[in-house]
Amino acid sequence: MNEKLDKVYNLILGVILISLGIFMILYSQKFPKFISLGKILPGPSFFPTIIGSLFIILGGYLVTESLIILSKLSKNEKATKNFNFSKIVNDATFQNFFIFIFLSIIYLIIINYIGFYISTFLYSFILMKRLKVKNITAIISSILIIFLIWAIFYKIAFIPLPIGSLFRR
Repeated sequence: MNEKLDKVYNLILGVILISLGIFMILYSQKFPKFISLGKILPGPSFFPTIIGSLFIILGGYLVTESLIILSKLSKNEKATKNFNFSKIVNDATFQNFFIFIFLSIIYLIIINYIGFYISTFLYSFILMKRLKVKNITAIISSILIIFLIWAIFYKIAFIPLPIGSLFRR
């Protein structure tokens, strides 16, 4: 790909990241609050809010940088005949990104029903299989991701992870 096409691609990804970040923050506000001894502590919405904020910041950077470079390139080019939208859509990286977006939205929805452990395993396993990781590596990595998140948020930060309405008594 040429530099202009790369920047158009980054611009699109930046807008999508910002949109996803806003969606994650707004959707996570529906999660239940964690109250202990009368104090409101970081609950299940903490992690998606942090990730959503990072998406907005990184997306904003991509959009700003792309617009600056595209404006410089447009001044240097007389014609923009080399732009081909089908090249962007058929690019494997672009397709992987949209699959990531789709699975992230599905993950946010199903985590309330089947809980953190199963939904996180499925989410990471499916993403790794899309990236052509071997089955055993995908399974072990997914389990390690779950363990790492559980240790950081549940054991160290005392933030409860969603159990899921399917498994509540």
